[in-house]
Amino acid sequence: MFDRYAKAITGAIIAALGAYATAASDASVTAPEWAVIGIAFFAALGLVWAIPSGGQPMTAYPPTPDTVTTVNVDRGPLPTTATSEVNVRPGSGGRIVNGDYT
Repeated sequence: MFDRYAKAITGAIIAALGAYATAASDASVTAPEWAVIGIAFFAALGLVWAIPSGGQPMTAYPPTPDTVTTVNVDRGPLPTTATSEVNVRPGSGGRIVNGDYT
């Protein structure tokens, strides 16, 4: 029964012990320090319990598909007026094959 909660309980105990070690550094633990120890215990218990163990990892991105879809976007023909010495035929898209425009 406790196997399911072992990770959360262990994390809570470690957090409480850390808070206790800090509080006891001056050889006494005051009431507010006991409150901090309790808050550390229950906060760690809740936070560690909320994180899934095993199974699927938590990721910030959706899984990538097995296949990649490419989309070709037709931006229309290039302008007919060229700004350099090269003239581009209208509707050619400005592609060069073997030194010649297609």
